[in-house]
Amino acid sequence: MGKLLEAHALGLGTGWIGCCDAPQEEPAKRILKIPDEQVLQAIITVGHSAEVPVRERKDIKGLTFYNEYGNR
Repeated sequence: MGKLLEAHALGLGTGWIGCCDAPQEEPAKRILKIPDEQVLQAIITVGHSAEVPVRERKDIKGLTFYNEYGNR
């Protein structure tokens, strides 16, 4: 997660590809030249985004409760 946040801070886009079932792992390891004794857990793509999405921030009052659930 730290590397994803670091890339974001540098203005880069990232994508986490959870991996890998047996049919997916073998070709990925071959292409990336990963030794057979290593287990591939995930692939992280990093690059410049074509566009930066604008996200509206939700109002904090709609996300939090005071002292107990449901108490706004």
